[in-house]
Amino acid sequence: MFDMINIFEVFLPQLLRYPNPTDPLNGEAAALLMRDPKTYELKVKGLLLLSFFPSSALYKLAPPHPPSYPPN
Repeated sequence: MFDMINIFEVFLPQLLRYPNPTDPLNGEAAALLMRDPKTYELKVKGLLLLSFFPSSALYKLAPPHPPSYPPN
């Protein structure tokens, strides 16, 4: 049986590292992952930067974004 430590240390990290694009919660993200994994990775990294740093710090930290980034 699963205990809480196993869920947080094994299950959730693997779920986040290896998403299942064939049964997506977010269809747009799954389609991008299947179509263009590199752009998907850049978009995820960009969204993480947006959530953890103020916008003024992003200009110094963020790599160039794909043309469709950020989403409106």
